[in-house]
Amino acid sequence: GELRTIGFTSPMQGDGKSTVTSNFAVSFGQVGLRVLILDADLRRPSVHRYFSVPKGVGLCEMLEGTAEFDDCIRETEAENVWAITAGSISNNAAELLQSDVLDGVLEQAREKFDLVLVDLPPVLAVSDPIVVMPRLDGGVLVVRVSRVRRDEVINTMRRIEASGGNFV
Repeated sequence: GELRTIGFTSPMQGDGKSTVTSNFAVSFGQVGLRVLILDADLRRPSVHRYFSVPKGVGLCEMLEGTAEFDDCIRETEAENVWAITAGSISNNAAELLQSDVLDGVLEQAREKFDLVLVDLPPVLAVSDPIVVMPRLDGGVLVVRVSRVRRDEVINTMRRIEASGGNFV
């Protein structure tokens, strides 16, 4: 009901968060929800590969003010799933994600879609998820149990919770 925007992150790179996010999008689309997957990993984007859509203009361009929301939505082959790619890779990703423009992007996404899944970078690698998670309704922490250390998971959770983000 109230969970309309959900961020997916992990402690470290390679934990499988983009795969999990994509699978969630397809699953929710199959039950009839209109799902938008938003690639907010502006340094190492991957949503365009998972859904075989062109990178084109995306979140970076919206945050820079050079593209409109509707121009960035890509229809995917998955039923009821649309994607907004990261767009061009940015050198100032953290600054872009801190801008108030992101709030407008999320609001437009909430209006047009039943569910917005945000693919975020890993928490222990960059500060981006700490900036974005408090703006979302909730978050999912993806952990690769076979290679993560307990202290990395605890540190990740503490950072997100200290920023005002919450896990579901």
